[in-house]
Amino acid sequence: MKDVLDRLDEIHQKVDKLSETVRRLTEENQRLQSLVEQKSGERAHYERSYHELTEKYQTLKLTKGVANGNGSQQALKEKIDAYIQEIDQCLKILGSH
Repeated sequence: MKDVLDRLDEIHQKVDKLSETVRRLTEENQRLQSLVEQKSGERAHYERSYHELTEKYQTLKLTKGVANGNGSQQALKEKIDAYIQEIDQCLKILGSH
């Protein structure tokens, strides 16, 4: 009988140890998930900044070329057309709501 009680006590200790491991791993998982969400937000912010800066650079490049007389009138016209199309798309979206 003592062997059974000793064995039962060992099993109980192992269960307690496994429960603590599960608790610790759950906390670690939650911490890592929060970190992933934070980094995803930062990445999205940097991607938006990159696209904004790229657009500003392209605009500046066109403006500088036109100011110096070296700019391609066709490139400027294409850029303006792209802006007009983007504005039209935004107006359609706003009009549908």
